[in-house]
Parts: sequence; C-alpha cells; structure tokens
Amino acid sequence: MMKPSINTARNYFQNCSLPRLTNDIAAEREYFNRKGYYQPIYRRVLPTDRERGKLYPIFGDGTKLLSHFGIGIGMYFVQLLFLGILLFIAGLIMVYGIISYAPSNYGITSSSSFLSLTAACPDLISVLADNCSDISTCDAVYRPNCEIPYNVILVDIIMCSFLSATLVLSKLSELKYEERLDEAIQSSQDYSIEVTDPDPDATDPDEW
Repeated sequence: MMKPSINTARNYFQNCSLPRLTNDIAAEREYFNRKGYYQPIYRRVLPTDRERGKLYPIFGDGTKLLSHFGIGIGMYFVQLLFLGILLFIAGLIMVYGIISYAPSNYGITSSSSFLSLTAACPDLISVLADNCSDISTCDAVYRPNCEIPYNVILVDIIMCSFLSATLVLSKLSELKYEERLDEAIQSSQDYSIEVTDPDPDATDPDEW
C-alpha cells in the first residue's frame, strides 16, 4: 500500500483536479483546410487523455476558452468581468464628485486630509428651541447647515445615466455572447429531433 505523499497529491492536483487544455489537432486541421491558414484551437483535457496539456491561462486568451466549461459558467465570468470594469469606471466618475466636497463647508476637522473630503456636515443650525426655563437652558433641535455642491448632483446624474446605458448594452451583448458560446459547444442534442406521435408502424429510424 502506497504511503501518503505530498508530492503525489500535488501532482494529482495539478494534472487531474485543475482544468487543463490541449491543442485540438482535428479542429486545427479542419480549420486550415477551410481557411487556408493555421489557427490554434484548444479543447479541454479529458480524464482519459494521456497527454495532460497545460493549465488554463489566467490572462491572454480572452473569454473564448470559457466555452469549455459550459454556457452557465462562461456567462457568469463574462458578466463578472463586465461588472468589474463598469464599477471601476463609475468609481472614476464619482471621484470628481468627492473632490467637490473639499472647497465647501463639508468635512471633519482632522489632521488626515482623507477625512476632510467626507460628506459629513459639521455646521448645524437651530430650527426649534422650546422649554426654555431660563436663558442658559433650552431643548434645541438642529439640522445640518450645508448646501450640496452642484458638481455632486451633476456627477450623480451622469453616473446614473452611464449605468443605465451600459446595463442595457450589457443585456444586448449578453444575448450575442450566449449564442457564441452555444455554437462553440455542439452536442448531439443540437442535431436531434424528438417525435412525440409516431405511427404504429414507424419502426425504421432511417425512414424518419
């Protein structure tokens, strides 16, 4: 009986557990005969393949290899990438609004320059004072006495418009990309026909 080995476990994890890819020779040959030039085409390594290929790259091959993992996983990572880029751009847009708080009377008195850009309003104004028993004692209600900078409102409108437009474009591009992934994953069900009411004498599949 083999003793537990870290090297054996690591080798199994690298070559069997992690997804790997290899060149699809038949598909590359068919592509060359059809187009006239070489184009590398990959497929996912199967558990029965003796040639273990290489690990899937993290960068460099775009999203075209996601079709190897199915439509669901492919669409998930495409949307994740899109939302990451979208929120990054939205954050850059909001930087201008954040800076707009600096020249106004917003901010917290602090030695940190970062806290001076917050939207906290330290200036208060009394709007209600009652139960004044004497000159020095009253129950007062205060509200913030700061005006919202115009640039902050403008940036919010721009960002909301940008998010609305890009989400609509995302939905349209999602439908096209889903079609591309579906075409890249061809199976027998794509060419199958289900007959629900065959004739009693319909026993020859070639006839159908």
